[in-house]
Amino acid sequence: MARRLLQQVAEIAALNASRRFKVRVFSGTECDILPDGSLDFEDAVLAKLDYVVASVHSSFSQEESVMTARIVRAVENPRTTMLGHLTGRILLEREPYREPGARSRFAYRLTPAGRELQVVLAALQQWGDEHLPRPEGPSMLRRVAGTDEPVHVGYIDPDGREVFPDGFAMVPSHAPPGENERLGLKGELTDRST
Repeated sequence: MARRLLQQVAEIAALNASRRFKVRVFSGTECDILPDGSLDFEDAVLAKLDYVVASVHSSFSQEESVMTARIVRAVENPRTTMLGHLTGRILLEREPYREPGARSRFAYRLTPAGRELQVVLAALQQWGDEHLPRPEGPSMLRRVAGTDEPVHVGYIDPDGREVFPDGFAMVPSHAPPGENERLGLKGELTDRST
């Protein structure tokens, strides 16, 4: 497998050197994070790549502390560019379709887990639009379906009112007695882990 990857790297390097195109083609791979946190290609092979996506594809039943140490070791590898499958859940599903006279294609839909993550992605986009605006404006706008009114991601209390960031505190779900009052929170937070 490493030989095939290195052959692809060489072909990409030759293509880039030919200057046949105005763009540069990057070489990279999605690399398995092995149970001990090492990557499934040697560092000498990974060093020849422009990017490495490190992903867990096996041994999902490891204890949480072992899995965390495994991922940390992989991310600490200087050859790792990004972490893949961060949630460990399937977020998209494919549905084949075929237009008359065309080859088969796939339509992608969010799974229920993907729809839950959509709020997180919208919040990240909203943060980027506010703090790292693009000169040409946002790539996507969030609108209410049917009315086209703008919406934003925020915190909502049980009565449906928006709570702004200075109006709440992040506390452990197992807050010690009196911690909620010390933080100025009214009522008790419940342990959501059970």
